[in-house]
Amino acid sequence: MTSILLSSFIICSAAFFSFPDCNNNGIDDAQDVANCENDPRCADFNDNGVPDLCDYHFDPTVRAFTSYFPESMIEAPEGFPPGILIGTLDTSAVVLHYSPETDTVSTFSEDGLLTNNGIPLMYGSVDLTAAPNAFGHQGPRVFVANRSDESDPWDDVTVVNPDGTVSNFARVMDQSWLTGIEYIPMSIGGPHAGKLVAVGQTNTSDSFRGALYTIDSFGVVSTIIPDLVYGAFTVHLAPPDFGDNGSKLFIGHVLQFGITTFDLLTNDVAVFANVEALPVMPTGSGTRQIAFSPKGWFRAFGEDFVDESFLVVSISGSQLGGGSGGILAVVDALGNTVLRYQSLQSSPPFDPRGLLFDGDRLLIANFGGEVGSIQSISALDFDPRDCNGNGSLDTFDVLACDGQKWCSDCNSNDIPDGCEPDCNQDGAPDACVIADCGGELACADCNENGVPDMCDFDDATSVDCNTNHVPDECEPDCDQDGIIDECALNSGQESDCNSNGIPDSCDIRDDVSLDCNSNSEPDECELDCNGNGVPDECDISVALEEDCNGNGIPDSCDLRDGTSVDIDGDGLIDDCDTFLPIPTVSQWGLAALTLLLMITAKLAFRRRVLV
Repeated sequence: MTSILLSSFIICSAAFFSFPDCNNNGIDDAQDVANCENDPRCADFNDNGVPDLCDYHFDPTVRAFTSYFPESMIEAPEGFPPGILIGTLDTSAVVLHYSPETDTVSTFSEDGLLTNNGIPLMYGSVDLTAAPNAFGHQGPRVFVANRSDESDPWDDVTVVNPDGTVSNFARVMDQSWLTGIEYIPMSIGGPHAGKLVAVGQTNTSDSFRGALYTIDSFGVVSTIIPDLVYGAFTVHLAPPDFGDNGSKLFIGHVLQFGITTFDLLTNDVAVFANVEALPVMPTGSGTRQIAFSPKGWFRAFGEDFVDESFLVVSISGSQLGGGSGGILAVVDALGNTVLRYQSLQSSPPFDPRGLLFDGDRLLIANFGGEVGSIQSISALDFDPRDCNGNGSLDTFDVLACDGQKWCSDCNSNDIPDGCEPDCNQDGAPDACVIADCGGELACADCNENGVPDMCDFDDATSVDCNTNHVPDECEPDCDQDGIIDECALNSGQESDCNSNGIPDSCDIRDDVSLDCNSNSEPDECELDCNGNGVPDECDISVALEEDCNGNGIPDSCDLRDGTSVDIDGDGLIDDCDTFLPIPTVSQWGLAALTLLLMITAKLAFRRRVLV
């Protein structure tokens, strides 16, 4: 019973004292954010105290469908039920309606099908665009580019009305697949303003050819470019301030990663970018869809692109061995690929088709898997890291690694080992060598510079003056002159009179030793005849001891050692007595004889002078 209560208490206590951990990494969200240093895995750009990963895409799948595979997405225009319209690719052309507020999906078009006189259109609704009331003066409508076949007599462009009814609009002759459609606002100006433009693949033996068409409000089709090399999958209008290519059409190509621009005023065609694909890419892949981001949407590793808009390119196709796959590339206004996103989930496969920016999220119509889905990702999902420049994201290299050292990830930092510093080129990153070292000198990193000490020696970035395989910067250097104590003592540059392994100057500076006479020699190393811990010189200088004969030795030690005497016992050595002692008899006799001789000699000297 006690154990049960104890267990219950522990469980309840753990629950009661648990901390917010939205990404389940075992770290309090607040601590994640505080210690983040702009790592996208823990950044908090909106300052709500929660890592952005949890805000935006903790559950990347917004909605999964059944039977239908999404191909394109647009926001439902005014007059339509609020939500998102989704074009699908199937044996019948279906338009779906997704409501994010209620998280529900329903077929929007009449009977769930786009039909002509009740006969379903073939192959699917590949692309959608909305036109304003002024286009044909028939109210808001959505135009659908249908992926039909030449043998199919039905129109390639179909209209979907706000009530779900459908009608035919235009037939684009000599066209096998119509794959992209866009409305050109009147504000753009030029001969194509106020019309629809459409692209696709021409019905020729070369399926990689395409064309660009315009369609007016009466459904009249005109060919602008009859021969687009590599065909076309998609067409979109750039925002007016997208660099020097604002208000131009951007066309993505079939089985190519290239993007061209079409100037609506001059009809000039130019190459904009060749989006570098990953080396392990689906077969038959091409630029499926493109979308222009709102300004400031992308944030990568703490950097805000506040004044920039970017082109997002979806590249997808069939994987080798079946299935589908793809990537998203982010291209700046100069045509440079600056970020990438690759989903490496095995289920569902990532095959991006439709793209739609929705606030803080990018919604992706994912064609991959047994059922279609809409996925939601954030700006922080886009990863610019490609350390080896092979066109493959570092994370992809790691996850797709087949055991080779260049792509393994020994320290689990999502960077291939081949990109990490490896000072001795043994294939093992320095960080992993150090982490697994166990204190061995051959792999230690005592100076914590991220490089094994042995490499520091080889590269002459560290010195080992005493040849003990430990960098000098890791050994004691009490005076910080760059020469460790041991070597300074061995070379005679410093003294160590007390043999404690520390230069005397440092002992004195650090009050380990005293130096009462300021002669730079520790007191314990100087003469101390009386053993009182004070050098004789200091005993004498402060009058703790007498040295009347000035020999530098306290008189008490002179007397003790017999080098001086104190015959009269007055406490002073005889050399220093002030009064002469009383002479003895023999001493008096010697003095009298000496005086007598001196007088006799003086008298004799006078006689010689008188004579």
